[in-house]
Amino acid sequence: MATHFQNSLLVKPIALIVMLILLPGIAVGCQIPTPPPTPTSPPGPFVYQTRVKAMDTKEYVPYARVTIESGQIAPLIVEADTNGFARIFIDRAYVGKPGRLIVEAPGYERNTQNIDLWEASLPGVVLLERSGATSTYTPQTPSDTTEPTNTSPTASTTDELLTPTNIGTPTISTTSVSTAAMLFPTTEDGLGPMIIFADDKDSLTVYVPAQITSSLQDLNLEYGTSTGTDRYYFIEGFTPYVDGTVPPPFCLHLERAGSSKPFPTECHSVHKPIVRLPSGSIFWWDEFERKTKTLFVNLGDKQLYVCDAGFSRCEVKWNP
Repeated sequence: MATHFQNSLLVKPIALIVMLILLPGIAVGCQIPTPPPTPTSPPGPFVYQTRVKAMDTKEYVPYARVTIESGQIAPLIVEADTNGFARIFIDRAYVGKPGRLIVEAPGYERNTQNIDLWEASLPGVVLLERSGATSTYTPQTPSDTTEPTNTSPTASTTDELLTPTNIGTPTISTTSVSTAAMLFPTTEDGLGPMIIFADDKDSLTVYVPAQITSSLQDLNLEYGTSTGTDRYYFIEGFTPYVDGTVPPPFCLHLERAGSSKPFPTECHSVHKPIVRLPSGSIFWWDEFERKTKTLFVNLGDKQLYVCDAGFSRCEVKWNP
């Protein structure tokens, strides 16, 4: 009897130990499976804002050029305003990719940083060290009153970052271009004008004032070729500006790769996105005549204005 009682006392602790060992496994086996995580949507585009300052004085650096490069995609280039403030629209094609942030200004060392194109990881302030030894970028300051002059064509470059897309089949234009013709009605309420600047083969700039609120998605410049006419559509390189994402005022700046042209005075305090073109795609310049070509300013197929051959400043009156 005593022996039976002792054995029963030994069995209970052993059973308890076995239960403690097996319970976690049973609990895991009976656990309700966790559902897989819900797929998240791809990151969207965003506007990157930064301020450029001098490293020693922390003063704003006006008109600094801010460039974002990423792989084989065309670089994003803007010029800061008088307070060193720059804003760049980062399209979905760039988001999440590795790249380089390059900031340069006359009198300062070029600042180059390796970056990942996420909104939270980009620097809100870029400091430039004074030197002037590495930057070749020379913006035009408001006090610069030198009149632009036509320059001789320079050697071609191999820096082919973006080329205009040929739209449709070239056709012979039947519109007379002997004098500038106003083909779009204007009003006297102060709207416009849109201004096109083209002094030489190095750059063409389109200034779009704040008063223009109509869509510019179909804005294009039609120009003559050896076989007829062709068009450059600004949607190809300036999408967030012409589709309404970034409102005017702004200057759309086409620049021959390898050159560094100053901006017109009208562009000093507005956003200035830049698209670089190889020498073979400089559509506004007549190499034989050594002057700007006649340009037809169009919205889609509707002709708004004609800029005569040889123009350096063409004011396009605008009536939305």
